[in-house]
Amino acid sequence: LGADDRKSRIATLRRGLIPALTQLKDYPGAVDQYIELINNYPEDEALTTEAALYVQKYQREKQLLDFYSKTIQQSPRDYRWSMALARMQSSLEDYPAAIDAYGKSIAIRPDRTDLHIARATLEERLLRFDDAASDCEHLYQLAYKDPKWMEKIAEVRTRQGRNADAVAALKTALIAVAPERAGNYFEVARRLEGWGILEPAKTFAEQGIGLAGDELLASQENHEAAKTFVRVMTRLRQQEKAYTTLQNAMNAASNSLPVLKEQVAKQGIAGVSDKEWREHVLATRKQNARSGMRTALTEMGATVSRYFTPEQKVTFAAFAETLRAPMSDADVREFAIPLAQAAGLAEQEATWRYGLVTKAPMDPANSGQLGAFEQLQRQRLKFSELAQQLENVVPRFPPQFRNAVVLDAAEAYRAAGDTDNEFRLLSSVGVNSLAGANQARWFALLLKRDPQKLAQIAGAWLPWGQAAADFALANGDAELANAVVAARSSSRPPVWGKSYTALVGLYFAESEPAINTAFVNALGDQTIAERVGKQVDRNIQLAGDIWFYYASRYGEYLADTRQGTPEGFLPAELEHSPASADRYLSLGDYYMDLGDTGKAIEQYKYTLELAPAPSCPVRLRAAPWRASVGKTAPTE
Repeated sequence: LGADDRKSRIATLRRGLIPALTQLKDYPGAVDQYIELINNYPEDEALTTEAALYVQKYQREKQLLDFYSKTIQQSPRDYRWSMALARMQSSLEDYPAAIDAYGKSIAIRPDRTDLHIARATLEERLLRFDDAASDCEHLYQLAYKDPKWMEKIAEVRTRQGRNADAVAALKTALIAVAPERAGNYFEVARRLEGWGILEPAKTFAEQGIGLAGDELLASQENHEAAKTFVRVMTRLRQQEKAYTTLQNAMNAASNSLPVLKEQVAKQGIAGVSDKEWREHVLATRKQNARSGMRTALTEMGATVSRYFTPEQKVTFAAFAETLRAPMSDADVREFAIPLAQAAGLAEQEATWRYGLVTKAPMDPANSGQLGAFEQLQRQRLKFSELAQQLENVVPRFPPQFRNAVVLDAAEAYRAAGDTDNEFRLLSSVGVNSLAGANQARWFALLLKRDPQKLAQIAGAWLPWGQAAADFALANGDAELANAVVAARSSSRPPVWGKSYTALVGLYFAESEPAINTAFVNALGDQTIAERVGKQVDRNIQLAGDIWFYYASRYGEYLADTRQGTPEGFLPAELEHSPASADRYLSLGDYYMDLGDTGKAIEQYKYTLELAPAPSCPVRLRAAPWRASVGKTAPTE
């Protein structure tokens, strides 16, 4: 076997011994195996970590650490053993000892960047910032002036509160070693702003503004830089100066001179005559500038929302009003409203949105303003104010759109608890234009305020009349239900009014004589002999199949109101369809509901005779009543 192959196989055998020795609780022997493995693979950081965790678990730290402490004494010029010891001590969280061990390794191998990185990390954790910064400076030189180490120094100095040193380190990392670019200055400003070092951040941001020049907003790649500038200036409460800079940048984007320079650079002096190309580039710059302005103002608002006190927000609101005053409607939509929204200036946002709606509600550019305004006012719980504002703006809409706004206003009044104005607006829309929840709400208000009008509306044989009738019967009392029947029967044959008066009486279990009279007049009280050979006027009296349905209901009415002899009418449906099991089942269920289990089971028996199928539901219904009637319920 070759030396490497032999070494690898022995390492595998040693690894296999560790679990076996652990099972035998021979922990010192297992640690010895780890020591032999580390001696053969001292650069394996994962192995040293594993060994450290093992000795920590089985309380064998002293055995492992003492071995390598002696090894360092015996081989003081071999950096590997102090490095391995340092890694073990790091895993065991003995950071001061680990730093000392790393120092011994670094003294032997100062070129090893990983040793400096490991020591600097531990020094920062122990708040030894000067030592950590010193290691980072060595790393900066070892890594051929990699700026990330100077950035790390800046971070360490910031934690120390040494802001000037942090600024100098960042400047060295991002500006001194690179060509002068606006983006580098803005990056320094962004880092410093993130650390709360605002005045130096402002200085670098302004230098970046100077380098960006007319391209600050005209070029999309500078928009993030503009946000950084605005954020820094706003946190310093210098938002007026920031806005002036943005305004100048947007005006500069409309300047044709940079376009000419670009055109000459790309196409030569002859290209200056290409008007179409020039106009396209200029339009693109303007569009980019407007997008950048919107982004920057939104960032300004977000900064105000996050960092300003309530008193400072009041001052900023006044500043926002001065910005909005000279703006066109397009600028208000694109700049002022996003600024107020991001800053949490709900009052200004609502006022500006409402102004747009009032001025030109049907302008396609304002299509979303009304909905956004309503949502904002509801979030602010300004329901009464919203309702009045919507009422005021209704005349500004074409007639075909007004009802929708009126209904929104009615809903706002309802949320405010103002039912009088809600009812007024719903009534103004008209019953033929109400539907769904608005219609049901108007019916509910009518039921409380003018139930007779509700009955009058229900009298119309139109869709809303049917809806009103259904609502009145479901929510009103017997008097209103009878009024609805009377209203609807005016345009129907007399038998319709008698029949539905009877059904309403059954529904409300009214015992008044008029209900009994309605049943009798609808069904007729002639004997069979009197009926034979005579044709019934179906406009006055029931006849045919429907007669049996109403006769059965009459029996239920007599039973419910304890009048007459219901047994004479309840079986009417059975007489109509004597071979139908469903009729017997329905009658059995009715008796069951009345608590007359004997008669119920009798009807269930007839049902089983006509429908003996095992799945017949009567078997389940009758079984629980066997004991209560003292005999076996039908099960076969």
